[in-house]
Amino acid sequence: MALTFKSIYEKAINLFDDPIIQRAYVEDTVRWERLMYPHLENGINQFSNPTKIAYLLVDQKLPSGQVEVFDGNGTAVYNVSADFVPEEGAEFSFRIGTQYDPAAKYENGVVTFSREVPVGSKCGVEWYSPGQFNTDFKEAASSTTSADVIAYKVRDILARALVLAWATNEEDFLLDIRRNLNDTDFKLYSEANSIRSKVEWVNQLKFQLDSLTTKLAWDVVSRKYHGGNYYG
Repeated sequence: MALTFKSIYEKAINLFDDPIIQRAYVEDTVRWERLMYPHLENGINQFSNPTKIAYLLVDQKLPSGQVEVFDGNGTAVYNVSADFVPEEGAEFSFRIGTQYDPAAKYENGVVTFSREVPVGSKCGVEWYSPGQFNTDFKEAASSTTSADVIAYKVRDILARALVLAWATNEEDFLLDIRRNLNDTDFKLYSEANSIRSKVEWVNQLKFQLDSLTTKLAWDVVSRKYHGGNYYG
């Protein structure tokens, strides 16, 4: 079975040390996945060991999707155009104005929003297919490590690589913008501890990533030998 990007996102979301990000994933999964894809790309590009796995990760089905916007006409039901063709298994996101509409639905070319959209307002639908790796990892399997186990471990590695790529590129990730404390001394103490906690979180992810990558490299070259294992 192919390793989907969605399965990596689902693993990564639990690694984020930020409830706002976790909530954003629940509220509009499609938008979150689109925003996180560049960080997944960065994580994939940094995956160089084991080389056999890195080679297999080159074969991908890239994310795809379409957006269609409607002019509100006072109703809740809208027909999409003929060229709006969702892929099988696609995810959907619906908006009225700038607000996400979690109760809206799409079926057979018809979008039904949870409420009537006023004249003069905009509403829209987006379908999105997150993408996947086309390999089943059988080429990398060994007598001691199955293809499914390799896929599971690659998922865990890339989930951490994604989060680290996000942390590296997030300019303000060390600055918690939600800190609005009035007491100066307590504020400084809180900020110092928050930054320390963030740094420890990143260092922990780096350690986990290195450990998982090293273990996977050993697993890929491991072979059975007289009831035990040898490498090479």
